[in-house]
Amino acid sequence: MRKLINAAMVMLSLVCSLGVGDDKFIVGSLEQAQQLSEETKKPLLLIFGAEYCIYCEKLKRAILARDLPETDPYIICYIDTEKQPEYKLKYGVSAIPDSRIIVGNKEKSKLIGFNSRQYKGWAKTNDK
Repeated sequence: MRKLINAAMVMLSLVCSLGVGDDKFIVGSLEQAQQLSEETKKPLLLIFGAEYCIYCEKLKRAILARDLPETDPYIICYIDTEKQPEYKLKYGVSAIPDSRIIVGNKEKSKLIGFNSRQYKGWAKTNDK
């Protein structure tokens, strides 16, 4: 029981320290998102985008509005490539929105662009 309480306290402190934006995304902190993904055994949905990108903003709004419930099983990390260009180079991002599913620190799947119907199917089939 003590181990369970300690684990819960660690998780709570981790979640409280994350740069969480809009109650659904971890914004800009890939390392913390990866750590939370590992600890919760949930896959990581890594989204690269930018404020000027219309489709990036549509994707964010769809997730926040719960129009994409298929994204619920994921830890979602949003990286603004204009504010953090080092990730753009590190991950070879050439077009946005660029969404990737990471399981156990390995990229499982990648999707460029945003189309609601296509995104739903992609997220649903890659959540494990």
